[in-house]
Amino acid sequence: MSIRINQAQQRYASVQGFVGALERLDAAEALRPTYVALTEAVFWAVTIEDDLRREGWYEERRAASPHWRVMPGVRYARNFATHQVVALTEHVGGLTIPFTVPLSVEPERTLWLPFDELPPPDRETKYTLAQQESYREHLAGKPTLETLVTAQEWFRSVQDVALPGR
Repeated sequence: MSIRINQAQQRYASVQGFVGALERLDAAEALRPTYVALTEAVFWAVTIEDDLRREGWYEERRAASPHWRVMPGVRYARNFATHQVVALTEHVGGLTIPFTVPLSVEPERTLWLPFDELPPPDRETKYTLAQQESYREHLAGKPTLETLVTAQEWFRSVQDVALPGR
């Protein structure tokens, strides 16, 4: 007997994978778990996006969504994470030594690297410039989780047609 996952199940599983990666990213307290969860999250985000692009309603919904604008930058980050294995983030905040009085502790956060600190891509396509612009505007210097929650909002905005009957 053979059992295969259908498209609806695959789409739902991809969304679950993305949400799970976001939860692990939010809970990560060290660099390695942060890197793993972040890389997984950008992988799932682009996988979901690639799946949605095939739908007839995609272009109209994409054009109407302010949240979609983060996706080319997320794809740019995913390309680095999977093709060039480039560290895309920096961990900031927390207690630093030496400390001064009065003592203040910045919250720990993981930020996307500034665009100028990324190496050039190994390969460029006709989409590279738009992806770079999206990275500059929506990712560079911003908290990783915040950016990926914006991607999640894009997916939520289309779930009525992407996951009918949910």
